[in-house]
Amino acid sequence: MPEYMFNAMPSLKQKLRRSGTISLFLDYDGTLVRFASRPEGATPTLEVRRILKRLLANPRVRPVIITGRSLKDIMEIIGMEGLDYIGFHGFESRVCGKYKSMISAKNRSSLRKIRDAAEREFAGIDGIWIEDKMGASVNFHYRDFDGEPEKEKERFIDIVRSHGNGSLRVIGGSRILEALPGDRDKGKAVTEFLERHAKDSLPLYFGDDMTDEDAFDVLKGRGITIYVRNGEERRTSASFFVENPGEVLKALAELFPDLN
Repeated sequence: MPEYMFNAMPSLKQKLRRSGTISLFLDYDGTLVRFASRPEGATPTLEVRRILKRLLANPRVRPVIITGRSLKDIMEIIGMEGLDYIGFHGFESRVCGKYKSMISAKNRSSLRKIRDAAEREFAGIDGIWIEDKMGASVNFHYRDFDGEPEKEKERFIDIVRSHGNGSLRVIGGSRILEALPGDRDKGKAVTEFLERHAKDSLPLYFGDDMTDEDAFDVLKGRGITIYVRNGEERRTSASFFVENPGEVLKALAELFPDLN
């Protein structure tokens, strides 16, 4: 079981002080900001912006936003120059100003078929909606569904099985299922980033989602990993936990003021 991060804060501060540089990976929804019924409603607060600006100004810290959103979406919603971004759970990146995409035409085609079939299947059902993430994944949202969603979730999984090409997977999040390719994940993206851009840095990773578990796994024994619970208790590979995005901001404020 992970340890409550604030109980270990003195030793964590000491570890960061001993490190040369820190690669700070931050998930967005459910980590930096609270969940919203629709993605467009999860906008960064003034406190989030203030902390990100302070992190960017710190020469020892390299902040990276790592998210399931598209790069276009996350860059528009944050609107801050100088950050590195990893989008679509690792299928897109903009690092040092250079854009890279790893979404295959085959997977885009399969996901379009899943989107079309799911939109037909769940049309008119209140509280359920389908999100097409520009051919990188298809999301089945049921946050506002009034009732037990197990049958509807199974119907979505059956659609993925029927229209997938054998390389897709379904993962669960906070009141969401997501169909996406299985040949790329946040763990691979973090590993690649560290090898190419920050080999000798200490990785520090905050995330709330099942997709963050891939990163937690690859950073075992190498970095500091923090699971953001948001009222849910599940098995996690993270070493520490905090309760919600408010505690993420509190932790960042405690960890980094005196690192310059």
